[in-house]
Amino acid sequence: MEKAEDGSQGFLPPFEHFATQAIHVGQEPEQWTSMAVVPPISLSTTFKQQAPGQHCGFEYSRSGNPTRNCLEKAVAALDGAKYCLAYASGLAATVNIAHLLKVGDTVICMDDVYGGSLFIGEKLDKIVAENAGHSDVVMGLVSLNGDDLYERLKFLQNALGAVPSPFDCYLCNRGLKTLQIRMKQHFHNALAVAQYLESNPRVEKVIYPGLPSHPQHKLMKRQSTGCPGMVTFYIKGNLEHAEIFLKNLKLFALAESLGGYESLAEHPAIMTHASVPEEEREVLGISDTLIRLSVGLEDAQDILDDVEQALKVAMRIAHIGSTAAIAKEKASFPSGPVPSGGQSWPQSTDRTGHVITVKSMVEDGCVYSFAEVKALPFLGARAGSRVPVVPKHSFISVHRITGSVN
Repeated sequence: MEKAEDGSQGFLPPFEHFATQAIHVGQEPEQWTSMAVVPPISLSTTFKQQAPGQHCGFEYSRSGNPTRNCLEKAVAALDGAKYCLAYASGLAATVNIAHLLKVGDTVICMDDVYGGSLFIGEKLDKIVAENAGHSDVVMGLVSLNGDDLYERLKFLQNALGAVPSPFDCYLCNRGLKTLQIRMKQHFHNALAVAQYLESNPRVEKVIYPGLPSHPQHKLMKRQSTGCPGMVTFYIKGNLEHAEIFLKNLKLFALAESLGGYESLAEHPAIMTHASVPEEEREVLGISDTLIRLSVGLEDAQDILDDVEQALKVAMRIAHIGSTAAIAKEKASFPSGPVPSGGQSWPQSTDRTGHVITVKSMVEDGCVYSFAEVKALPFLGARAGSRVPVVPKHSFISVHRITGSVN
């Protein structure tokens, strides 16, 4: 596999002080009597008051929590915002924002959004759905600058109560510390995958803004410091090709999420966007051959090798299945499963008979089952009859993949 070309040239320079702020803002040891360098997890639901109504910044964990406070300060700094509010999920943040609206307000929303999001108010400064990059926490974060809007959302955060747990805040806060270096690797690996897919004859089209072929590639460079790890592509063929590809990935996990350190793959039409009406999916380009990859932080060559072997299997098995359908139609041999132990029997048309024997082959770590078809003249054939056009030894798929070999 050829080494990926460096695609980082031409993007905006990295944000100044990003890594430093992610590590230090909101994490000052002086705020704790213990002078802890790593902010402790404050699991207390309530806090002692010096006198009735006189608390030391926190009174009840739903209204405010020291661990959550550390996270909100850090995210606000990274977003270049004055404030940040943390929620139990991205949808929880959306619901809080929706409560700012009244009858008659106008909501501006694009048509290609997260499947669970119904709308996002135009008054929002910024909304972030964050999983900290480790796939172990669900979180929603809203960063904003307006004082009045902050106070209104802060009230709703407390009143509606959709706040994250202190432990989730700790995990998300920890994930921020390595965000900058992880994003560099996400970009490097995803670009390598995108370049490989674009050069592969088994792939119809690749959608990745880091590629010059993307219609908004130049715009992406003007607005961003790099690209994320999300790569979308259309595999050649049909739904069967896409399913076989996904089932035969070994390094990638078939799962729904984005941006984690592990590589994930999914089928939007069947998984994340299954609830979207078919006609709308068609308009959005979410076809049966669309596959979405969340490229992780593994060694780039291992990721590429996994994609390559899965593509090979998908094309080989689908081709064998297609050949089998044609041979079956021409030979008219029995339908239904063939016994795994192998069996021969005649299938007569008006002129011919066929002998079918199951065979297996191990290749690329998978077991393939085939049927050997021998076209023989039927014993009672009339003079001048023809044998169907079937090769003497036609290897066709019967069970396709029946297992794996370690």
